[in-house]
Amino acid sequence: MDYQVKENDSFSENISQVYNDTTLSSGAKCLLPYDVGLVMASINIVMGICGTVGNFLVVFAVFFTPALQTISNKFICSLALADLLVTMCGQPLLAVLQIGRTRALCLEEVEFVFRLVGNFSCAVSFLNLCFVSIDRCVAILKPLQYKTLMTMGKLKAMLSVVWLLPAVYTVLRLTINKKATSYFTVLMFALGYVTILICYSVIFVTVWRQAVKRRRLQSIRTQSRSHEGEKRLAKTLAVVIGVFTIAWMPLFYLRMRAPDKNYGIAYNWARTVAMSSSAINPVIYCFRNVQYRSAFRNIILCVYCSKRKFRQMTSLKNTSSSSRKESSKSSSSVKAV
Repeated sequence: MDYQVKENDSFSENISQVYNDTTLSSGAKCLLPYDVGLVMASINIVMGICGTVGNFLVVFAVFFTPALQTISNKFICSLALADLLVTMCGQPLLAVLQIGRTRALCLEEVEFVFRLVGNFSCAVSFLNLCFVSIDRCVAILKPLQYKTLMTMGKLKAMLSVVWLLPAVYTVLRLTINKKATSYFTVLMFALGYVTILICYSVIFVTVWRQAVKRRRLQSIRTQSRSHEGEKRLAKTLAVVIGVFTIAWMPLFYLRMRAPDKNYGIAYNWARTVAMSSSAINPVIYCFRNVQYRSAFRNIILCVYCSKRKFRQMTSLKNTSSSSRKESSKSSSSVKAV
C-alpha cells in the first residue's frame, strides 16, 4: 500500500515536471534577461525620439526650402517619411515588446503590428535607396539630359512604386510561410544591391574620368564645378546606403540562418540596431550637406522665435487682463467713496 502511494506521488511529480518543462520551453521564446531588455528598450526609446525630431527636420527642410526641392531631395524626403514610421511607431513598439519579455510576456498583438511596420518601412527605405541611386547615376552620367530624363511625372511613378509595392510585400510576408518569404526577401534585396552597386560603379568611373579630363583640359574646370554638388550628394547617399547595409545585415543573416527563429538576445539586438539606423540619416545629411545644415538651423530658429513670440503674447495678455482688473477695482472703490 505504501509502495503504491509512493509510486503515485512520483508519477504526479513527473507529470508536473514535464508540464513545467513544456511551459518553460514555450515561454523561453518570450523571455529576455531583465538588464538586457531594459538596455535595449532604453536605446529604442532614445533613438526613436532623436530620429523623430531629425526626420521631421528633413521633411520640413525639403518642403520649405526652394533650393532643396529637387528630385533627389524628394527621394530623401520619402526616405525620411519611411524612417518616421520606424522612429514613431516601430521603435516604441519594439521597446514595449522588450520590456514585456523581461517578464516573459509574448504580446502577440504588439509583435504583429511591429512586424507590419518593420517590414513595410524597411522595404520602402530600400526602394528609395535603389531609385535615388538610379537618379544620381543619371545626373552624373547625363548631366545635360538630366532634366528631360528625370521629370516630375517619372518621379511620381517611382514614388508610387516605392510605397505601393512594399504594401503588397508586407501583406504577403505576414500571410504566407515565413521560410518562403525569407528567401524571396533575400533575392529581392540581392537584386536591389546589384542595382545600387552598378549605379555607383558607373558614378565612380564617370567621376574619375572627369577628374582626368579636368587635369588635361583647363576649359572643363567650370563645367566640373557646376556638377560638384551632384557628386557630393552622390557621396552622401553612398554613406546612407552603407549605414543601412551595416545596420540591417545582422538581421538579414539571422533571418537566413534560422527563418523560424524570431526570438533571443542576438535577434533582439539585431532588431534594435536595424531600427536605430533610421535615426542616423538626418545626422549624415547635417554633417555632409551645407544646404540641409542651414535649413535645419532656420527651422530651429523659427520654432524658437515662434515660441518666444507666443510667450510674449501670453505675457502681454496676462498683464493687460491684470491691469484691467486693477482698474476695475480702483473704479469701484472710487464709486464707493
